[in-house]
Amino acid sequence: AGRLFLGCAQNAREVAKGTNPHGITHVLNVSDGLVLGPGEVNGLATEWVPIADDGEDPVFAPAQSEAEYEAAVTADPGARPQGAWWRCEAFLRGALEAPHGARVLVHCALGVNRSATIV
Repeated sequence: AGRLFLGCAQNAREVAKGTNPHGITHVLNVSDGLVLGPGEVNGLATEWVPIADDGEDPVFAPAQSEAEYEAAVTADPGARPQGAWWRCEAFLRGALEAPHGARVLVHCALGVNRSATIV
């Protein structure tokens, strides 16, 4: 059986409410809207790495610390976060390399663009 699942925000909400036929243990949200708070929600390990829907975020750029992002926004209020892939990769690797057989849902708003890019 698979361990990596692609979906939408509604799928994540359903899993958090207990409708979880695939046994999802981790949820990675890559939409620009908060769906489930990062940390733990109803026994699920969750992470939120916001990526804008317009495709203009430099997702695969070098990783950027929070301090670097804050400095970039101070210099240019329109600055976008860069390197989202590296945060996603760390969450996915941590989940999938764990010995307990984690099953991860990666989602964005509709499950067809940002989440597919990350998976």
